[in-house]
Amino acid sequence: MILRLMLCLVLVSIFSGCSEQYTDPQNISKTNPSKVTTVSVEALLAQANDLWDGEKFELALKPVNQAIELAGMTPALLDYRCDLLFKLERGADLLECTMLLEDISEKKTPWLYLKIADAQVFLGEKDKAIYWIDKAIHERQFRKFTVFDAERYDLIRSDPRFKQLLNEIFEDLEIGSPAKDFVLDLVDGNKLSLSSLKGKVVLIDFWATWCPPCIKEMPNLEVLYETFHARGFEIISICVDESETIDRAHTFIANTPPPGKLAFSQKGYEDEVVKLYKVNGLPSTWLIDQMGNLRRVGINGEELYEEVARLLESG
Repeated sequence: MILRLMLCLVLVSIFSGCSEQYTDPQNISKTNPSKVTTVSVEALLAQANDLWDGEKFELALKPVNQAIELAGMTPALLDYRCDLLFKLERGADLLECTMLLEDISEKKTPWLYLKIADAQVFLGEKDKAIYWIDKAIHERQFRKFTVFDAERYDLIRSDPRFKQLLNEIFEDLEIGSPAKDFVLDLVDGNKLSLSSLKGKVVLIDFWATWCPPCIKEMPNLEVLYETFHARGFEIISICVDESETIDRAHTFIANTPPPGKLAFSQKGYEDEVVKLYKVNGLPSTWLIDQMGNLRRVGINGEELYEEVARLLESG
């Protein structure tokens, strides 16, 4: 979950002080930030990242803990520690870590609740796991239902309460109903409404440069666009970068422009369309048929290619 791009954000935020999300809370900071050197923390994170890449998660905990001792318990560093504990399936430690992360994070996302739920799953606490999943869905509008395909949720998969929560997500997404219309200001200066594309198969792709899976999927989207665009396929690409990653996003777009129609409001998760579609996790893809009805959510790779081909053939 935390990869090289995310580590770069951690370093920038720790030492520049430009992001409220990563500001060290005074009451838990273990060191004087003025004594922290960029080189030492950067070296520790580079070491941890190499160990992560080699799936040596237990060993990676040491440099991450040392970075926390130097820089303080920033949400980003604590989140990295939680991710390592998740990989190790250490339920008790993960629960402690995630509860602290929830306490100090200024940005309250559904993913924190899901991390707590995962800790409870590892501990075999079915009722508590479902409780936190319920909170993620009802209090923080979590809708990325494909997350629950993971094997770890087999513990609660047959539970009627869990099934009901999934049904609520599906009903809220309104798959099969007309997709919510919107008007975008594109980076090329034009305006675009979703309804103006009726008659085409449309993929809405929410992405960001700090999201490694989003960047990894870009070449597949290029192939998809080149293969089907002439047959009536369009991509609406919505960049969700904000604050400290805006410059990087501009550079990425200039060097590697995504296929299709591109919008970049620089508002991040406060973007009107992002909020309209209740996007709170990336990548987030929404496939719409020629009649303007929502057909699939969270689809990518070969499955996306096959579904676009099927819709074009049936339309």
